[in-house]
Amino acid sequence: MAVGVRNGNTQGYTDGHFSGTIRIDSQRDPHAKPDTCTHGRPRSDLTAPYDRPHNRSCNRPLIIAPVLAREIAPIVDWDDAYANSAHIPRANDYIERWEADALAWRQAALARGGALLDRPYGSHPREQYDIFYPTTTSRGLVVFVHGGYWLRFDRRYWSHLAEGAVTKGYTVMMPSYRLCPDTTLAAITEQVARAMTHAYKTESPDGRLPLTLAGHSAGGQIVTRLLCTDSALPADLRQAITVVMSISGVHDLRPLLKTALNESLNLDLPAAVNASPALNTPDTQAHVYCVAGSDERPEFIRQTQLLPLVWFGLGINTSADFIDGKHHFNIIDALRDPDSSLITKLLRT
Repeated sequence: MAVGVRNGNTQGYTDGHFSGTIRIDSQRDPHAKPDTCTHGRPRSDLTAPYDRPHNRSCNRPLIIAPVLAREIAPIVDWDDAYANSAHIPRANDYIERWEADALAWRQAALARGGALLDRPYGSHPREQYDIFYPTTTSRGLVVFVHGGYWLRFDRRYWSHLAEGAVTKGYTVMMPSYRLCPDTTLAAITEQVARAMTHAYKTESPDGRLPLTLAGHSAGGQIVTRLLCTDSALPADLRQAITVVMSISGVHDLRPLLKTALNESLNLDLPAAVNASPALNTPDTQAHVYCVAGSDERPEFIRQTQLLPLVWFGLGINTSADFIDGKHHFNIIDALRDPDSSLITKLLRT
C-alpha cells in the first residue's frame, strides 16, 4: 500500500489550521510523485472514493484529508476543544436563520402537498418525525439526524436541509428524539432506530427503496453507531442502507468525559465506549463517508479522520474529506443544493 502526501505549509494543531492531504491507496504506484497543493490549504477530493464500484474486499482507496500537524500540542482546555459557537463569528445568527429557513421551506412543502408532519413513532412528545416528498416517484429514502450535542434542537430547525435530496427525487425523513439529561445516548440511538424503522416500513413496505443516512455533529455519532453489530436496526433494514454520511461527527466520546457537557450527558467510561462508533464493531455494506469543514475545531478534524482509519481496517468501505473554508455551522448548507458535492456523494448520483 503506497502513501502519497499533498504538501502544504502545515501549521500547529493548537491554532486549528491544517494543510495537505494524505491518500492511502492500495492501487497507487509506490514510485509515483506525490500530488501537490499550491495554495497551502486543504483541497477537497470528494470524487475519489466513488470512482469505482463497491467492493467489500477494500481494494479501493481510503481518502483521509487533511494531515494533522507532525507535532501535536496536548489539549489543556477540553471544553474549548469541543466549543463550536465560541469560535464561529455571529454563531447565534446561524441558529436563528436555520429556524426561519426551516419554517419557510416546510410551509412551502406543505402548500404543494409534499410534507407530512408530526408522525409519531413512540409515545413521548419528541418521538415524532417529519417527512418530505419529491414531486416524482421516490428514488429512495434519506434520513437526516440533527445534532446539538444530544442536548438541543429538534427536527424543525432543519427542514430546509431536505431541499437538495427532495429536488433530486428522494423522500427525506427527519426525526426528533429525546434529549439529555432526560435520557441516555444509548436510548437516543434506539429511538432513532425506531423512527427509521417506522418510516422505512411505511414508505417502502416491499423493502426495495434504497436507504441513505446523514447526520450532523451528534447526528453523525447516531447514524454511524446504528451500523454496529448490536444496532437496534433490524438486519433487513441495515442491508437496505447504501450510504451513510457523518458530517462533523463525534466518533469517540471518551474526550467528552473531560468536558462540562458531561454534567448533562451523564457518561461514565463504559457508556462513552459503548456510544463510540470508532470503538465498536461495524456490520454494514454501505459506504461510510465522514466529512467536515477545513475550518472546524481541531478535535473535529481528528474525530472525522478517526472513524475511517479504524473502520477501514475492519473491512468497511469508508473515506473522509474536508471542505475548504467551511466550519461546523455552514458546512450543512450544501445539503440544500442538489448539485453540491455532498448531495452528489450522499445520493451517489
